[in-house]
Amino acid sequence: MRDNVLWLLEGASSDAVAGGTQWYPIARRWCKLQAKRYDVRPVVVAAIISALSPRNKWATNLKDTIAVLESYADGYRHPFNIIATAFKKNVEKAWKVVVEDDPSYVTTSPKTRAFVDNIANPGSKLVTVDVWAMRICEGDLLMKPKTLNEQKYQAYADVYLDVAQEVELKPSVLQAITWVEARNRAGIDARSAQQQLRLL
Repeated sequence: MRDNVLWLLEGASSDAVAGGTQWYPIARRWCKLQAKRYDVRPVVVAAIISALSPRNKWATNLKDTIAVLESYADGYRHPFNIIATAFKKNVEKAWKVVVEDDPSYVTTSPKTRAFVDNIANPGSKLVTVDVWAMRICEGDLLMKPKTLNEQKYQAYADVYLDVAQEVELKPSVLQAITWVEARNRAGIDARSAQQQLRLL
């Protein structure tokens, strides 16, 4: 699996490297701006993003986050007025995060814990293992999403930690670069990309 990650990193386009390197810093700056605007902590904004992220495109995720923050700032007492694309249960979870100033509502799994930390903490050493990270490790961009227990999650995370140390990158930067590259390849030709990602 580490060779699959390494191979994809070494073949990443300059755009993927630039985009991946800046992905979390840009998200972090956005969270800081919204935190100042709505008088909440940046980690709370990051946790709202995480709560609303499942099956949500990034641009829509940010719009939904603003919708939650605006309802909070307007003094609403419940989330029912929030118009969002995210699943209702996720909107309710995001609402609890901001109303109670408590990111722990969404940091209950290794993935969400890592995602929030990667966004909020510039020194984060956690790895966000999403479906793309799994696909990259397995060398199969067509692999169906699967639920991971903590042990299996950590096994994938350890691959990224190992490679990150070898190439002297932050784990989150390595994950983001390969995420961008894998998605780019899948968007052009998923089947071709699957072949290219096979362990050489």
